[in-house]
Amino acid sequence: SDVCSSDLTIEGMADLPLPAVLGRAFPGLRYIQITREDKVRQAVSLWKAVQTQAWRQDDRTAPAREPVFSFRAINYLVRLLTAHDASWDAYFLGLGQPPQLKVTYEELAADPKPVVHRVLEHLGIPAPEPLHLGAPRLAAQADELSEDWVRRVHSHLNALEQPESAVVSARLS
Repeated sequence: SDVCSSDLTIEGMADLPLPAVLGRAFPGLRYIQITREDKVRQAVSLWKAVQTQAWRQDDRTAPAREPVFSFRAINYLVRLLTAHDASWDAYFLGLGQPPQLKVTYEELAADPKPVVHRVLEHLGIPAPEPLHLGAPRLAAQADELSEDWVRRVHSHLNALEQPESAVVSARLS
């Protein structure tokens, strides 16, 4: 017989909202929200990775095909990533509290040590002194192509917001 998802429940928790289930399943649950502030750069990175299947720096063998710029695809991903963040914000709003700790990709990439200290402190784990993080296992994949695409996306977005200046610029070029 087929089993539908409504048949899969945790005994005694069937009628509880998800935050309550998580709180019971994981006593002392602490939330850390990780986000990226620059959604355009995140979308560009994601769009390139989808096309090349290179998800990490060491995946950079010759791609099956060169990635192709698509404002439509990247803009869709910007909206999707923004919606995902909004969903998490709504989840935390439903909890009646903001996330207990929020970390951005940008601050983690810029200087991971203080971020790791904050996360460990938040989790109640004493940080070893001195804290040796070693070399990061992952590296930013942004390159000149990424930078070009970011500029192009911003140019498209500016043209959408100010169509009259885009027409004037086109006439002058």
